[in-house]
Amino acid sequence: MLVGVELTEDNLTQAKKIAAQADSESQDPYVSHLISGDIKKHENLIEEAILHYLDAWRMRPSDQLAKLIWSNLSDETSVKRMEFLDEWEKQIPGSYEASTLRAIRYQQTNQNDRALAQYKKSLELNPNQPIALNNLAWLLYENSKMNEAMFYAEKAKSLTPENPAILDTYALVAHKSGKLDEAKAAISKAHQLAPDNADIQKHYDDILGR
Repeated sequence: MLVGVELTEDNLTQAKKIAAQADSESQDPYVSHLISGDIKKHENLIEEAILHYLDAWRMRPSDQLAKLIWSNLSDETSVKRMEFLDEWEKQIPGSYEASTLRAIRYQQTNQNDRALAQYKKSLELNPNQPIALNNLAWLLYENSKMNEAMFYAEKAKSLTPENPAILDTYALVAHKSGKLDEAKAAISKAHQLAPDNADIQKHYDDILGR
């Protein structure tokens, strides 16, 4: 988009002219709100950017726009993340991305039974989500449900074999399941990819007996 080029070049004056032109010429104000939101974000006026994005959302909700809004929300913004997540799920009930974010929230607040159910729901919508697969495997590992944990950990690893966090989870699950060679190989690779990660270092030492 031309405005994106102008913003990248830090030419806000020209970008604003383009936005004003789009606003006056377009019968669909959706585009104008997106452009205005991008400009406000570039000016670090996050609250104003969010309001423009929300105006666009009310006209044409989509997962792509929802992720943009979500990335700008925080505890300091007038609209809170969980408040918007409720709206996201209401407007797009089949969104696996919203479902996964809900599961992550449950996990972060130690509502592990709800997190387990929510991750499974999300994976029914899209079974190829490495983060959801990994987090579900971890929760099952903590509950000593090793067959299930291994299933999800293996799938997460197959989708992202170079992700150190996912390799770390796989290694722990494999180790507890008695698959020692697989555990050693996975944790060694995770350690190689993330040598400064303290958790991976500890698991590396534990699994390799150091």
